[in-house]
Formats: sequence, C-alpha cells, structure tokens
Amino acid sequence: MGTNEPYHIYDSFLPDENFLSLDLNEPFPLIPNNVDIIFDLAGSISKTALSISSAIKQSDVVLIPIYNEVKSIKS
Repeated sequence: MGTNEPYHIYDSFLPDENFLSLDLNEPFPLIPNNVDIIFDLAGSISKTALSISSAIKQSDVVLIPIYNEVKSIKS
C-alpha cells in the first residue's frame, strides 16, 4: 500500500514493510513488477505532485472516484 494522504490510518493495521507514506511532492520509489501495490492518492493534483505522477506511471489500472455531478464529471 502506498499513499500520499497527509492523514490516514493505514499504519494502524499494516506492517511497516507493507506500507509507504509519502508527501504529495515526493516520488514513489520504483516498485518491482513482481510486487502488487495499491496507491491511495490524495484528491488533488499539481505540476509538482511527483507522488501522483510516479504512481500513475507504475499502474496498470487507475480508478478515479467522482460524484455524479456535472462539475465533478467535467473536472
């Protein structure tokens, strides 16, 4: 599990060796192809959000949860 969320509870139930917590502007390290990982990313993005761009580059599938509202769908 990897996250860039500033406030999370993952460290309360995941062992340290199965958990990465980074700042929004830090890139995730390169994860080996034989390791499955879920990235839970903050609901924001910027040009310097290295954690988001590095996670997306390593992902096979990206899920973007949105509300069923016009403003959410357009953004």
